[in-house]
Amino acid sequence: MLPKKVFLPLGGGDELKERIKGALFIAKYLGAHLEVLRSETVSKKTISSEGFAPKHLIDKMNDLNQQIEVGTTNRYKNVFKEACDELNVQITEDTVADGNATASLIIDQGLRSTLVAQYGKLCDMVIAACPPGNVPTATFQAAVLYSGKPVIMIPRVLEEFDPSKIIIFWNASTESSRAIDGAMPFLKRAKEVLIVTRQNTEDKKPTIFDIQKYLAIHDIDAKCEIVIPAKVRGEALLKKTIDGGYGLIVAGAYAQGKIKEKMFGGLTTYLLEHTKVPVLSAH
Repeated sequence: MLPKKVFLPLGGGDELKERIKGALFIAKYLGAHLEVLRSETVSKKTISSEGFAPKHLIDKMNDLNQQIEVGTTNRYKNVFKEACDELNVQITEDTVADGNATASLIIDQGLRSTLVAQYGKLCDMVIAACPPGNVPTATFQAAVLYSGKPVIMIPRVLEEFDPSKIIIFWNASTESSRAIDGAMPFLKRAKEVLIVTRQNTEDKKPTIFDIQKYLAIHDIDAKCEIVIPAKVRGEALLKKTIDGGYGLIVAGAYAQGKIKEKMFGGLTTYLLEHTKVPVLSAH
């Protein structure tokens, strides 16, 4: 079953329209409703008027901050409408999917990472734009780690979304297995699926050939290939993706460290920095 509701949290930085359009491309492919979140900072007095500054100056600073928030929100609204108009996507609060993509912009106040985790639980799939500088922000981590849903990480500028050719990065981890499960709607519609693993890990159970047999049960005809690793983790896999013209990467995005908290693994870090192809992941 195709996802019917996808969710895009908007953080800061440039490429605002490009990020929205990237998410709209995915919504159009799925015929789903896209919910976009713009979180406003709650206006509050963070400096006491006793000893630091007169009360009237504090109030003036707070009023100025509020004006900036309103101005930023209005800019988000305008850019959101422009992106929807350019891609011919109807703006509506009705999230009932009828096969045609629709979109809505939600304005809410509060800590962005908290809101992202909350709203992310009310969708079928999260879309997370790679963070500025490719360093995971609190917002990005909340979208990826705490929604409990499959996540498509997209470059900040995405010109199209064509998952007719899909490549699966397999390392026998639980995260990789969950990523495949989340990717099933795309895998079933793909014209070509390739499962790859790095040399020296090809014997890990289940192997790529076990996954090939599993996908065949779902009428997915996948091919398998073992890739010679490069010095930089992920480099050879991404080169295979580019050379083969694949439009979607499926990969477990996280590595289990010695501490209990899930941390972003080396492959994820490399993909965040270098990929121009959307990455569907799960944890």
